[in-house]
Amino acid sequence: MKRMRNIDLTLLMVLLLFVTFGAVMVYSASYPYAYIQYDSAAYYFHRQLFWAFISSLFLIGAMLLPYQIYGKLSPLLVLFTLSALILVLIPGVGVERNFSTRWIAIAGF
Repeated sequence: MKRMRNIDLTLLMVLLLFVTFGAVMVYSASYPYAYIQYDSAAYYFHRQLFWAFISSLFLIGAMLLPYQIYGKLSPLLVLFTLSALILVLIPGVGVERNFSTRWIAIAGF
């Protein structure tokens, strides 16, 4: 766990502050709609917290990897990203919502 001692605590606290602020804003903006739609004023708030927890697991996993791995994988990641951007433009692959092609339909997103 030597790698965990080199964490920038200031950056981590600012990140936690932003996540908390975002969750409060989601609750504040969506509680009437969520109460009407799902009979729970905190429906979207709980979803936001769930995804914040999942992303924190990915954050911890990324922090445990040596940074040299990211340098070796960066050409592959750039190629994957560009391919995904082009793939959205192919008719039938991208999902059209609100009169624009948004993203690839994966698990309801």
